[in-house]
Amino acid sequence: MAYIPKTDWKLEDTVTERDFNRIEGGIKEALAAVNLVDQKDAETLNEAKQYTDQKVDNIEVPVKSVNDKTGDVVLAASDIQTGSGKDVETTINELFTSVSDGKEQVAKAITDQGVSATKEDAFKDLATKIRSIDNGNIPIYVQPTEPIKKTGFWIQDEQNEIEHVVYTNAFSEGTGWAAGADMPTARDDLTSSAVGDKIYVIGGFGGRDKLEIYDTTTNTWTAGADMPTARSGLTSNAVGDKIYVIGGSGSSKVEIYDTATNTWTAGADMPTARSGLTSNAVGDKIYVIGGFDGSFLSNLEIYDTATNTWTAGADMPTARSGLTSNAVGDKIYVIGGFDGSFLSNLEIYDTATNTWTAGADMPTARSGLTSNAVGDKIYVIGGFDGSFLSNLEIYDTATNTWTIGADMPTARDDLTSSAVGDKIYVIGGYGGRYLKKLEIYDTTTNTWTAGADMPTARSDLTSSAVGDKIYVIGGFDGSFLSNLEIYDTAVWSTGASMPTARSDLTSSAVGDKIYVIGGWDGNSHLSKLEIYDTTTNTWATGANMPTARRLLTSSAVGDKIYVIGGVLGGYVGNYLSKLEIYDTTTNTWTSGKDMPTARGFLTSSAVGDKIYVIGGYDGSNSLSKLEIYDTTTNTWTAGADMPTARSYLTSSAVGDKIYVIGGSGGNEKLEIYDTTTNTWTAGKSMPTARSYLTSSAVGDKIYVIGGSGGDLISKLEIYDTATNTWKVGTSMPTARSSLTSSAVGDKIYVIDGYDGSYLNKLEIYSITSDRFPSNSLVFENGTAKDVSIPNKTKLGIKYSQRIQFNSAYYYNKLAELVYKPMYFGNGQKWTKILN
Repeated sequence: MAYIPKTDWKLEDTVTERDFNRIEGGIKEALAAVNLVDQKDAETLNEAKQYTDQKVDNIEVPVKSVNDKTGDVVLAASDIQTGSGKDVETTINELFTSVSDGKEQVAKAITDQGVSATKEDAFKDLATKIRSIDNGNIPIYVQPTEPIKKTGFWIQDEQNEIEHVVYTNAFSEGTGWAAGADMPTARDDLTSSAVGDKIYVIGGFGGRDKLEIYDTTTNTWTAGADMPTARSGLTSNAVGDKIYVIGGSGSSKVEIYDTATNTWTAGADMPTARSGLTSNAVGDKIYVIGGFDGSFLSNLEIYDTATNTWTAGADMPTARSGLTSNAVGDKIYVIGGFDGSFLSNLEIYDTATNTWTAGADMPTARSGLTSNAVGDKIYVIGGFDGSFLSNLEIYDTATNTWTIGADMPTARDDLTSSAVGDKIYVIGGYGGRYLKKLEIYDTTTNTWTAGADMPTARSDLTSSAVGDKIYVIGGFDGSFLSNLEIYDTAVWSTGASMPTARSDLTSSAVGDKIYVIGGWDGNSHLSKLEIYDTTTNTWATGANMPTARRLLTSSAVGDKIYVIGGVLGGYVGNYLSKLEIYDTTTNTWTSGKDMPTARGFLTSSAVGDKIYVIGGYDGSNSLSKLEIYDTTTNTWTAGADMPTARSYLTSSAVGDKIYVIGGSGGNEKLEIYDTTTNTWTAGKSMPTARSYLTSSAVGDKIYVIGGSGGDLISKLEIYDTATNTWKVGTSMPTARSSLTSSAVGDKIYVIDGYDGSYLNKLEIYSITSDRFPSNSLVFENGTAKDVSIPNKTKLGIKYSQRIQFNSAYYYNKLAELVYKPMYFGNGQKWTKILN
């Protein structure tokens, strides 16, 4: 073997650090095929050989570029033998041994399971020992620091660290992401354009002549007619129902795809062949700017789609490639790029006068950036200036000024972004490793929130927005990717702000309206009633409640809302027993019979004509009391005490049962009251201990949101009353406590609360939009539930089942990779493997 393993690679000696990581990833992908060889199955052996051959092809060119640059790495594609598998196995063993502590970590984990193993054992022997452990148990697991949200056959924890522990509890996490059907041809450096409800993906490295069409309404791909000229690094624009594909791979070709007839025609060649260009459509003309043809270009060439002719526009003042541009009105704003140095230039082309003017320079020179126009502002994000950047800089086209926006949480380049409404969704890219991060910028508040991670980490990807969904396609993660992953921006949305900012409030829904009552605004106890109409996204004012108060509860029965208990003052204030009744049909209040026990920090739920008031605080102690109000007789009776005394809790009713969750003195506890038998039972504890939370029931599920557990919480956790199990939904955008929520239809409206300030924020959760990985692992006491793997498992290939688990890992401290499983077994269920 000519491969020389090293533990101290000098990355500056390679072409770039990225090349190093890509090559290492490609080599190890090829070597993963030894696992198939080890299964000693002739058909599987052939698969291993073919898989390795494919990976060798993918790494041959970049390996050569590194060999030309440094003498430290001696490797050619021919050194990876695929004929018998022997040299592949030898190579992976050498690589395994070269990684600091890698083999020793695996050996220790096997020994911990009662089978003797040492770091001197050969790779094949370690694999055999893993399979010899009693009942086929697999000993090596990774414990994430958060509930599982990674996909594919390998995961890593948030700190890229290995821990040899067994899962005790893990949950399928709602992500807002769905796996779309994979694009037929894996590729990067591609382009896409949306026409109607279809996305047309064209060209790129790995699929240079391919046109593949994704139908957003059916989640299906069809093959379009191949583009006549194969190329990557191209650009495209849609005008009407035609897509104009221009340049790339040093080409001058214009080829026109008619979406109505699935045919290509040749357009007039662009005068200047080039790649690394940018383009924008304004009206029926396409303006092609800059790029590279061996030299950096300043050319502006204008294609008239109506006449199929090119004209030369005025040259851009600064020649460059790796730039970005946006059209706002009839002007095109060209920003950043590279001309041998990183550029900050903003140059503005007026399509009406064919003139360029210099705009104010962008504060940070950079290339590899992304940008989006929202209204008359352009938001320029990320990129590279010798370091990966997180900068957000905002250009106001009306005033020719830049302002600094809040930094993106994750520095990166080669990213993609799409704007939907007033939010910008920034996805993927590269920041020393391939990224799956989705970070969402709100242009109205200058704030970032973390979206659910994209299932597949990658750079050099493309995205298109159609309606409320963003379609992310292709890219590169050491291999060319065909993945399509779809993010639904409608999982959480923002409603109209309530007029009064407040916390410690209550709300109840009657029909399509939500009635928000009482609370505290930082200065005063509130008697205000404000009414949200879910059909019009508007607020109205109702009659004030007679008694101003905070830390109260309410429940609706019929068209009346019963407001109970609460506090005047702080924790040592005046605790109330008052019941006041609001009639939604007449906008009037009446008094009901006082509750027997004065208290605040309480909860209530209605079942039939009765309201069940539970727990709370009376100024001295947390309470376990249950008191039951009969709305038909205006009388109170005592129910069986709740097992755990607690306050700051929440409750929701499903059928005849009331589910009481969280709070002080219980935190994560779920206790279930049966209204038909007046008895309590314990339910499965909530994953995240918290108080000052809220919950709403829809169907047979309870959605528990927000609160405090030492820090403010944005988590949404979903309890299934039918199965007594929890799963994790997509987190609320704003972490907060002392909030309220109400459900109307399939949406949950989360209102106000406290995050260091008193909030008047309404965030709306769409139950039907949230996505959960199909066949996700759900663990209870270390045992997985009903998850199958394919009969013919090809290691190193990602499956649509999105299995979120792995059996054994290599940890390469240089590239920070968590690597492949040694053995799965054919056609087994995870329940059998993990029992």
